[in-house]
Order: sequence, then structure tokens, then C-alpha cells
Amino acid sequence: MIAAILFWAAALVFGTALGKKFVGENKALALIAGCAAGAFIATLLTLALSLFIGLSEATILFSTALLLAAFFFLLRPWEYFDWLKKTGREKPDLALLAVFFTALIFFGLLNAHSDLRAGSGGYYSSGSTWGDLPFHASLITFFTQQVKLEYPIFAGHALGYYFGFDFLSSILVKGGMELSLAIAAPNALYSALFACALYLLAVKVSGSKKAAAIALMLVFFTGGLGFLDFLNQANASGFMGLDKIVSARDFSRSPENGFEWSNIVVDLILPQRSAAIGFAAALSAMLLVILAVEEKKKQGGAWNKKIVFASLLLGLTPLFHATSAVVGAFVCAGILLLKRREWLVQFLAPAGLLALPQVGLMLGQAGGFVRFAPGWMFNGDFLGWLWFWLKNAGPLFVLALAGVAFLDSRQRKYLAAFAAIFITANLLVFQPWAYDNTKFLVYALFAAAISAGVLLSKLGEEKNALVKAAIALILLASIFSGALSVSRQVQNSFLLYSNEEISLAKWISGNTEKNAVFLSDARHNSVLTLAGRSNYLGYSGWLWTHGINWRPRAAQVQEMLEGRDNAVSLIKENNLSYALVQKNFGSQKIDYAFFEKNFAKIRETQNYFVYKLK
Repeated sequence: MIAAILFWAAALVFGTALGKKFVGENKALALIAGCAAGAFIATLLTLALSLFIGLSEATILFSTALLLAAFFFLLRPWEYFDWLKKTGREKPDLALLAVFFTALIFFGLLNAHSDLRAGSGGYYSSGSTWGDLPFHASLITFFTQQVKLEYPIFAGHALGYYFGFDFLSSILVKGGMELSLAIAAPNALYSALFACALYLLAVKVSGSKKAAAIALMLVFFTGGLGFLDFLNQANASGFMGLDKIVSARDFSRSPENGFEWSNIVVDLILPQRSAAIGFAAALSAMLLVILAVEEKKKQGGAWNKKIVFASLLLGLTPLFHATSAVVGAFVCAGILLLKRREWLVQFLAPAGLLALPQVGLMLGQAGGFVRFAPGWMFNGDFLGWLWFWLKNAGPLFVLALAGVAFLDSRQRKYLAAFAAIFITANLLVFQPWAYDNTKFLVYALFAAAISAGVLLSKLGEEKNALVKAAIALILLASIFSGALSVSRQVQNSFLLYSNEEISLAKWISGNTEKNAVFLSDARHNSVLTLAGRSNYLGYSGWLWTHGINWRPRAAQVQEMLEGRDNAVSLIKENNLSYALVQKNFGSQKIDYAFFEKNFAKIRETQNYFVYKLK
């Protein structure tokens, strides 16, 4: 585990030293943006090395040495440590520290509960994390075995997904860190840094720490009007068995009841691992640009350090969270268009040069998905669409619109780009699954929360007790559904991998070739997602959302598992090495006699057979 700790520490030191060099006078922002930049640079450096020499402990230590060498020779370490000492002696921003440690504890506990939590039966998870975590585990374990940029759940197909954050976890695992910790620890840290970046941006735009605190509550706990269904059910039960009501369904997102929006903690930050670091990077870049355009004392020279750092940060983001790179660049460019057009080139050029090779790696997911879909997930007239958003966003929808009247022209200009994102995401769908537009819409949520925070904080200045009580009730109504969703995430726990499956995954990893391709069923939590091996056809739900045509392979897999006349020839044609066959697998027809007759059985457990196919 020493190699993993040294690597991560070197990444954080290098990144924060870089932040000090570009924005040293704003220490909090330098540390937040630097932590993201350090993770990006260290991970991309190790990826580049691994593509040539493989990922090993030696590769990790070599990458660590390069980072430290760059730190010592390029970033003036004596100045950096002096800067840290001065920072430690200065009066701290207690509100920001409270945000960081509260968020770190909050997300630390949530991730510890949701990310491969060890229990008596095996590894457990909860909520939507249970559905997405095996995909991330498949990437992480696959990269620890071989660094090939292809889908482990669709063998041989170029990887068209931003895998950078999962590769960071692969580095930590290869460096000796336990898998669940390598997933949970980065998640918790960068979620806390995202909360800090959002807080600082909200303070800068609103001019009020109180408004920023309200905005944070709204962002993390908003969830629409679903709480009204909860209250109806609770009233019908005499307010007995409330834990069972909360556990039974998600009161933020419930498509069958018309709730398509969701709480971002349980449906974005936890299951979609890289969202937090993407948000932290994009919001930090936006804040850097705002600080730059509002500087009274102009820097000497043609290049502005804050603009360049924002550009570098967003240019490094695509392989970690492509949506945040796009939205961040759009918002920053919009601010510069309004405020300082002469800086557009120095912002766009570095970002474009850094982003281009990363985008090139993901071109497999780049085309054919954008379509016109007015209303997003709602199909109806304009009034119906307004009701859809009032129902899904709850009081926040009205608060955000009303809050605009309390914003000055400066604040409106900064938030205008977010409004453009909201409108665009309600007209166009950018991925096969329309719900994935939430990755764009979440940025509109950030702006809406800031606008609502300004409104509620100014109304809260009234001394009238009834006004204060009304504000408290409105805020409670705004966060009630989201709080129920988070409670459900903590309350529920589902077995993801049994002890038998964990043991079998270890056996497969240690007793089959690293480049072996398996024939298996397409369960989302297949043993292979934990074993670091390629599946000829994995879970179709993920493949569809990534725009992959999986149906022809599905037909072939069915023919092979059923032992049809062409099964043996299909196995040879597709160069399949092993078959992982589950016993008594009810949802898929399997001819067990075919495998027993034609192939050697090399492993049998209580519920699985492993056959060698060549």
C-alpha cells in the first residue's frame, strides 16, 4: 500500500504546488483546483507510461518519482512549503473548513456504505450504486491486469468512456490499496472538494456566505415534490413503519409517478464516480475566470495566470468527466465573451490542445446520439412542461425564478450561461438514454440553487417571525424529498458479490491468462467484473447507454450457450478462451451437456462452472 500512498501524496503535492504557482493569493482555490489538477496530471502520466511498459508497482513508483522531480525542479518547493506555513498561520475560513469536513464525513460514510462494503455474505452496495458499481469495478480490475483501451464488458471494442477516475483507482489498487478503499477514498475526497468549490463559487457570485450555505443544502438535498407521496403514505399508515416506506421507493426519482429528475447525491455523485472530480474542476475553472475578469490590479504581460490555469484544468478534464469539460469551457467562454474577449484565445488554445488527444481516445462514443427532444423527458404542451419541472424540482423551481429579481446585472451575467445550458438540455438529448441529460442539467441546478439562496437569504433578513417561519418551511419542502432519498441510500443494503463469487474472481484472476476472453451470461454483477477479465458480452444496459450495438453479439452468445450446431465454430471464430457458466441460471437457456461433452471443466463451485474452450 506504500506505493499507492506515495503516488497519491505526490499527486496532491504537485497539484497544489501548481495551484500555488497560478493562484497563490487565493489559497483555498489553489488547494481545491490543485488537488483536481494533480490527480489529472498524475493519472494521465501513469496512463501514458502504462501503455508502453504496463501498470505495475515499478511504473507507479517511477511516475511518483517524475512528479516529485517536476515538483522540486520546476515549482520551487521552498516557496511552496513557506506558502503552506503562512497559510497555516493565517486566520482560517471557518465556514469553508466546516463545509469541507462536513462533506468529507458525509460522503465518506455514504461511500463506505455503498462501495463494496464487506459483510458476512460478501460485498454489499445500495441504491443506484448497486447498479453502476460493477461497471466501474470491471474497468478498475481490468486495468490492474492489462492496460488496453477497450471495454472489458464488450471484448475488443474501443473504450469510448471517460475512464480516467477509474484508472486512478486502478493505480491505487496496483499500488497495494484494497479495492473498496481505492474506490471509496477518492470518491469521498473529491466530493468534499466539489462541495468546497461550489461554496466558494456561490459566495463569489452571491456575495453572501448565508446564501452560499443555503445553495449547498439545495444542491445536495433537492428532490422535487415526491415528499408529498411520502406524507400521504405515512398518514395512511398512521405514521408507523416510516423506515419501510422510505426503503420501498425513491421519493426523488420515480418515473412511473412522473418524477424523472433525481437527487444528485444518490443518482450522480455516488454511482457515477467521476462526477465529483469533474464538478470540482469545472466550478474551480469558472471561479478562476470570474476572479480574473474582476481583478482591479491588472497583471503584467499578455497572459493571465488564472485564465491559463482554468484552461489547463478544463483541458485535463475530458478523460475524467467529459460533460464537465464541455460545460466548464462553455460557461468560462461565455463569461469571457461578456467581460474580456481578448482572453478567449489564451483560454481556448491550451484547453483545446490538452483535450484533443483525450477526445481522440473516446471518439467511439462521439457520434449519432444528438437528437431534437423538446421537453426532455416530458412530451406535451408548454404548461404541462412547466408543471413537469415544478413537480420534479419542487419549490426550488419557483425560488430560482423569483430569485432572479433579487440579482444584480453582474450576477445575472454570470448565471446566464447556466440558463442557456438548461434550455439546451430541454431541447436536445445528447446520449442514447435521455436521462443522461442530467449530467448537463445538474449545472443548471447549481445556478438555480445560488439564485434561490440569494432570495432566501435576503428574505431572511426580515425581522418578522412569520416570514422566518415561512422561509424555514419552504427550505424544508425544498430538501425533504432529497433527504428521503439519501436516507434510503443509507438504509438499504443489497448483496452485490457473494463470498463464493469473490473467491471465484480471485481464482480466475490468478489462474487464467490476462488477455483471456470469457463467454458468460450478461448479468450486471458478473464475477468477471471483479476478476479483471474480458467478457465477450457483458450487461446490455451499460452497452446501450454507451451507444454500442450489442444485439448481434447477444444472438451469438445465445447460440453458444444453447450449444447449437454452430456453437463450436462461433467459439473458435471469436477466439474465446473460457466459459463461465452459472448453474440453474433461470433467465437464460444453457445447454450444460454441450459444455461437458466438448470442453474441459477446470473449476466448479457451488453455483458456477468454468470451462476451458481452447
